[in-house]
Amino acid sequence: MLERPVPRRPRWLRPPTENGRGGTFPFLVVGDQVPQAVSPAHHADTVPITQVDLLAHPNPGQHPVGDVDIHLVQTTGMTSVGTLTWTSAIEPLVALPVAAALADWPPANQVRAAPIDPALADTAGFCARYDVPLEQSANCVVIAGRRAGQTSYAACVILATTRADVNGVVRRLLGARKASFASMDDAVELTRMEHGGITPIGLPAGWPVLIDPAVLDPESVVIGSGLRHSKLLLPPKLLTELPRADVVEDLAS
Repeated sequence: MLERPVPRRPRWLRPPTENGRGGTFPFLVVGDQVPQAVSPAHHADTVPITQVDLLAHPNPGQHPVGDVDIHLVQTTGMTSVGTLTWTSAIEPLVALPVAAALADWPPANQVRAAPIDPALADTAGFCARYDVPLEQSANCVVIAGRRAGQTSYAACVILATTRADVNGVVRRLLGARKASFASMDDAVELTRMEHGGITPIGLPAGWPVLIDPAVLDPESVVIGSGLRHSKLLLPPKLLTELPRADVVEDLAS
């Protein structure tokens, strides 16, 4: 395991220092995984050894289960999904805005995380590799609505088996003349999350979070973590407790 200071990064990627300005923070680098931010409270040297073992496992999707699955059921009521090993040690596995949102969110104790191969973050490859049913995989897509030179944004949470009605339902809800998927650059910059890992948790204040009713049907759903090298698992009803969340009929089909 290697700890090194972060090279110069955009200000929005730098957590605040004591004077409120961006600063540097250590990286936790494990094997060939991409670096991940570690807050001062989760310094690389103080990560529990069980979590280090999990992250360093050569094939995280095949990490031994058993006791972990039993603990998952006892603490969240959810059964394990796919071949992933879900952990409650979430903060080292999520983007900074996601960690901040979870820290202030009472239901966060029901959320679990698992490391994945970042090359398999996209839905089809991820579900195939880790045996996650498409019906339990939810995507979060960022929509940009435009009217009179103004742009507004919303996040749509839909199952991987469906597609959002961007130019119908979403456009009308945004009060926009035109609506489309936000560009990758805009989505990444505005959410402060990685492309392929955007999640409804920790989005910019004021953004509506539109949830298709079908997302609420499974016992649990897998969503992004804000990073490409991990996923989150949670009871879908928790999504309705996010700020500005709204269940929208016919959002996707």
